[in-house]
Amino acid sequence: MRKKILVNELLNRKNKKEDKYSVLGTEIKNRRVSLSKTLSTVSSDLCSKSYISKLENSKIIPNKACLMELCNKLDISKEKIKYLFSLEDVLYKCLEELFLNKHNYIDVKVDEGKGLFNYRYKLVCLIQDIAHFRIVEAKSKANELLKIVSSMRECDLYIFTLLDAIVDFYLKDYTSCITSINTLKKFFICPKIIKLMSAKYLFYSYYKINHSNTIDAYDLYFELISNIRNVSLMEEADYIFGIFLLKRKMLIRFIDVYHRVSYKSYKVSLSILSKLFIGRAVIKKHQIYDATPFVRNLCIKLFKFNEEIINYSFLDVDYDELVLDYFDLDNDKEKYNYIEKIAFKALEVTKEEYLISFFLKQFAVLSRRLMRYKAFTDIYFNLMEY
Repeated sequence: MRKKILVNELLNRKNKKEDKYSVLGTEIKNRRVSLSKTLSTVSSDLCSKSYISKLENSKIIPNKACLMELCNKLDISKEKIKYLFSLEDVLYKCLEELFLNKHNYIDVKVDEGKGLFNYRYKLVCLIQDIAHFRIVEAKSKANELLKIVSSMRECDLYIFTLLDAIVDFYLKDYTSCITSINTLKKFFICPKIIKLMSAKYLFYSYYKINHSNTIDAYDLYFELISNIRNVSLMEEADYIFGIFLLKRKMLIRFIDVYHRVSYKSYKVSLSILSKLFIGRAVIKKHQIYDATPFVRNLCIKLFKFNEEIINYSFLDVDYDELVLDYFDLDNDKEKYNYIEKIAFKALEVTKEEYLISFFLKQFAVLSRRLMRYKAFTDIYFNLMEY
């Protein structure tokens, strides 16, 4: 339902005319209401009530002297006024920092704007939560902003739609993320940074559900990051795409991508995964030291290497929780239930052959130990239909 509200707002939106005083008018109104001051109280000895009302609703451009006096009455400092006028630029700069996985600038701007009420500042705060991976808090802020999307300027609505899609991605709601971004793609006037970030999360979302559209999404994203010559992002995109190609057994194109990758951790990881996926899983302990955290930990658990598990994040795009969560279980019954109720249901969506093969072998062993042969037969034939 919430996604439908946002998509409808995007598709039915008529461009909202807005100048630099619009956010200021909103801020003045919100500040006045928060201080429990009436129009009469604020306008006394200064101007008429109708003048304040028109200012709050962005129907006039205020006289500078009157504006400064009004802001003094509402305890809005000169620094805050300057900040309000620069908020549009701040928003786009924060998006650029988020795209590059940086957050120092974002933190500074959130601190500078403390005490403000307008939705643009709330968007900056939402960006900060995402940058620090405070996803639950980000979702809460997104839900609050959803209530006021009708008041947002068109470009701000694009930013909110993108941020809401990113939150969905980190909450593993990949379908919702794809829906929002595909709606955004219909608007060719979107700023460059929004197109870049949309392409990134569209690619990642399709990859996560092992969808055939991953190929087109990768091609679009790789073209955009090639244009800005960001080598680290290009390497990461090739690494993720290489895993996808392995899952789909598209080995000819995988070889091309593999030879293009130069970062050692990505190259080593793709080499290991290719052996695991193709079925020639002869991995030695010394081979895993330069791998990404997910691949290293996967090998430690799979081959029972006497090595310490290193920290990895569920936010890492290559992270595959189905396998790692399975190895964290203690007994046969827990493993059996996990495969039956969680793993196989997920695989009906992603259809990842290498994981289907792995879990079927595990399930066969567990079914024999627990003497549950019929359940294995039913699930086997059900999966084979896919």
